[in-house]
Amino acid sequence: MIRYFIAIFFLLFGLISHGKPKRAEGYIITLHQDTIYGTFRLKTDKEKKLIYAKTQEKINFYDQDGKRTMYYPGEIFSFYFYYNFETLTFKSVPYFKNGQLFMKVISEKGNLHLYQFYPDSEKRLASVYELAEYTYSPKGFGEKSFFYIIKPDGQILLMGKHTPKRRIFEFFIDYPELAEKIDSREYNYSDVYRMVREYNAWKNEKTETEGPGND
Repeated sequence: MIRYFIAIFFLLFGLISHGKPKRAEGYIITLHQDTIYGTFRLKTDKEKKLIYAKTQEKINFYDQDGKRTMYYPGEIFSFYFYYNFETLTFKSVPYFKNGQLFMKVISEKGNLHLYQFYPDSEKRLASVYELAEYTYSPKGFGEKSFFYIIKPDGQILLMGKHTPKRRIFEFFIDYPELAEKIDSREYNYSDVYRMVREYNAWKNEKTETEGPGND
């Protein structure tokens, strides 16, 4: 009997320690650009931190009438919610040849769009390494270390701490000055925001000077 109560205790403790799904107010943007307000049910860890990887493949949404709908990437345009003093944006984004994912938006203000990618399993990590030509083991590598950059023509760069310099260089090769900074290692992984910002500024100036359609 004592063993029975001990087992029940640890079961309940485990459920409590992993936390319950949290609710967050927000809205979705449909494929027809309609806005629907409601509440999201989010997966969090035992410290109540949002598990971003869980929002990439599906999202639980309750509209203002309480109707629950499970949305998958490609079924809606984007969604927004407020959690832990931060307003977060996720958008349906092409994910190589594997369809789409909801990705956390970092910046979409210029020619290059920058997102955060969160692998949620060893299987997903293995897929990432193959697609991005990584050359290291996934063990001990933090999930927040991946950036996902998209050009208007569909070119994609999945960028982590050990992405080969050659791959990053080739992605930015059309802007020689920036490519040189990457090749000389003046810029590395930690400068990804600067790379995107400089590329977008250069592209915007180039378009204004030459006019659209002259790339």
